[in-house]
Amino acid sequence: MIANVDRRREPRLRYSWEGQMYFQNTRGGMQAQMVDLNSNGAAMLVGNDRNVWPGQEIELGLMYPKVVNGSFDIVHNHVRGTVYRSEWYNPSVKRVVVKFDQPLVEAPAVGNEYIYQ
Repeated sequence: MIANVDRRREPRLRYSWEGQMYFQNTRGGMQAQMVDLNSNGAAMLVGNDRNVWPGQEIELGLMYPKVVNGSFDIVHNHVRGTVYRSEWYNPSVKRVVVKFDQPLVEAPAVGNEYIYQ
């Protein structure tokens, strides 16, 4: 039997919230659904009609909850990164994984009381 070992260095914020994806040389952005976030990258769901490919430079507009000492806040971040992977999630949706150029200042899931450990 092979043990399933989680080798992640940081907990992830597995949270579903709308985000925006912006591409170079395009006007406006596209709606996306953030489904996974840590300080180094994010996974977003987009419609399969969107043309997104690995290596593409991108800017993300992210929002996520942060609860510290019982105080609820919404964190807004705009980050630049590169599409690391784009794969079919289901017949109508793609899962796009983005690696950030610079890590977020704080790890979204660390110390966040919104996360159930």
